Amino acid sequence: MAHIFSGGIHLPFEVIYLIISELGSDEDIGSLRACSLTCKAILPLARKHIFAKVEIDNTKEQEDYERPLASRLKWLLESDPSIADYVRSFKYI
Repeated sequence: MAHIFSGGIHLPFEVIYLIISELGSDEDIGSLRACSLTCKAILPLARKHIFAKVEIDNTKEQEDYERPLASRLKWLLESDPSIADYVRSFKYI
């Protein structure tokens, strides 16, 4: 049984997988992002849920960002094309 070691805690990989899957089923993107930063082994598990459903709604104002969502997504996919493998649903309005 594989283990992930982080800060003195040993957890079987299967337990980590179940935790990430539960966060994904709840669509808890904030927690998934936080988990993705903890360890290289967790990153692909979290990305599977973070990028499963991509929605770009250009009808909403995006005053918090300098660039539109479509532009940021383009940059992200150009910087790491493997992210496209995680996308299962794409909606552009």
